[in-house]
Amino acid sequence: MPDYYETSNGAREYALTHSSIPDFYGEDIQRLAGFLAPTAGKNILELGIGAGRDAKLLLQMLGCSYTGIDISYPMIDQARQYNAGKSLNLSVQNLLHLGLPNSTFDAIWAAAVFHHISSQQLQFRNGLVEAHRILRPAGVFFISARTGGDFEEINSKTGLTYYHRSAGTLTKELDEAGFNMLEYSQINIPFEGKPISYLKMFAQKSS
Repeated sequence: MPDYYETSNGAREYALTHSSIPDFYGEDIQRLAGFLAPTAGKNILELGIGAGRDAKLLLQMLGCSYTGIDISYPMIDQARQYNAGKSLNLSVQNLLHLGLPNSTFDAIWAAAVFHHISSQQLQFRNGLVEAHRILRPAGVFFISARTGGDFEEINSKTGLTYYHRSAGTLTKELDEAGFNMLEYSQINIPFEGKPISYLKMFAQKSS
């Protein structure tokens, strides 16, 4: 049985729900632009594009060559609709096993996707190792995930599990995958009637 957001109804609801959340990535995209400057000719990959909201911002603010993947075809469809007329290279892929060549991208954008991946059976580590593999030397990796400690939370409506990670845990996992921490911040955003704490981290491929 597919996960909730891998269904057409779930993808549409995701697009509708997240369209009302205030943008809290604009400053992070500006920081990414600073790390990549100049951005002309750079290639960026987004892992877990969702309904395409970040894709639109990344294209507008960076002007890079953009590639996006998501495990959900209905989400890919929503992203294409949201970015109608834009040049998007999108495909359905699992970020744990990417069909992409080594050292291809200058930056990876992974907002609110890795907190769906468990650390059991090395799944989370495998995802970070794949990101490291396809980044070019000194490539920049942006990741955001739910925080507030190290614990699991199940959404009673969608059945999705969120794996919250502390700053210390996520930093350690990035280091073990071959990344150097550049900077991080934490922010609370309103979602479904309650504040959710997110970590936002920039790291760099170290080897």
